[in-house]
Amino acid sequence: MRRIVLASLPLIALAAFAAPVAVRAVDADETAAASSIPSEEDPQLAASRAKQAIAGMPAREILSISGTQRIDDQVIHVDTLRFDDGATMQLLAGDRDAIFIVAKELRLSGPSFKANIEFRDRAARNGTNGGPPPPALAQLPRSGGNGAPGAKGARGAAGTPGLIRKLPTVYIVVGSIRQSTGGPADFSDLRINVDGIDGGMGGNGGRGQNGQPGQDGRHGASGRISCLRGPRSGGNGGAGGDFGPGGVGGNGGNGANIVFIVPQSTVDAIKDVRVRSRGGLPGEGGRHGDPGAGAGGGARGSAPGFCSSGGAHGGAPGGPGASPPSLRAPSGSLEGARGRVFYHVVDFFN
Repeated sequence: MRRIVLASLPLIALAAFAAPVAVRAVDADETAAASSIPSEEDPQLAASRAKQAIAGMPAREILSISGTQRIDDQVIHVDTLRFDDGATMQLLAGDRDAIFIVAKELRLSGPSFKANIEFRDRAARNGTNGGPPPPALAQLPRSGGNGAPGAKGARGAAGTPGLIRKLPTVYIVVGSIRQSTGGPADFSDLRINVDGIDGGMGGNGGRGQNGQPGQDGRHGASGRISCLRGPRSGGNGGAGGDFGPGGVGGNGGNGANIVFIVPQSTVDAIKDVRVRSRGGLPGEGGRHGDPGAGAGGGARGSAPGFCSSGGAHGGAPGGPGASPPSLRAPSGSLEGARGRVFYHVVDFFN
């Protein structure tokens, strides 16, 4: 289990700073991290952004989370945020760049409890499948001598790449923490799971178009005592269209950044929150389409009366289109980066 640890400055030293203090938490077993912006890294800018989010918005008196509860609001502004044992708050990521949870008091139910905060919409869109092939071209009407060969079918339509999904930054502003029993708060079993979303699957490739049938050869013509015109050969069938390539899988999305804004008195409790914010995995590539079928060759012309075949023959059937070299297109090439976690010591409510 990954634990969030405070880096750089010992906690007892934070009280010596008159200005707000930023303390960044980093998972010790990971190195690649998602990017961040000044309003996440700087404590004053982070607090200012949270204040802007709740400006003119009255605080709800209490919000109790029990069972699995969906919260679709982008800004959650309450006097008391209470978690029952085993409760899960599911946030709606949507297309937002940030979500704000602002509570003067965070209350935990009892001396032994477990609770979670997570996103409920955790799917990236898959690529679009290649469309169906057009109908094969009709056989050409017979004309002239030898039949013309059929046209090769068109290549199958390509699937589009899977998409990448970006998660919003979650700002968590807390003034105080206590147990509903009145004892000291223990945050070791409050878990925030904001892993990056796996990349979308690539769209499947379309099937190749079937080849066009070869044109029939001209018929022979017989006179009363001899062959006036010998039969002609049919045209070869057209080859099937090549497979449509599947779309490449989408890259994994970054884990969400978490910004805690707490007073000095709450740092010791907040430091035990377990944040998991791994990068998402690359999406799987789409399946390649099948090749189109080859068409039959045109028939040789008939040899009536005194006419013999004279070497005329039916056209050869066309072969199938090119088959894919593998079952699927490549997966996405990159895993998402882990999210970054910031602790800002700011007396937000005074």
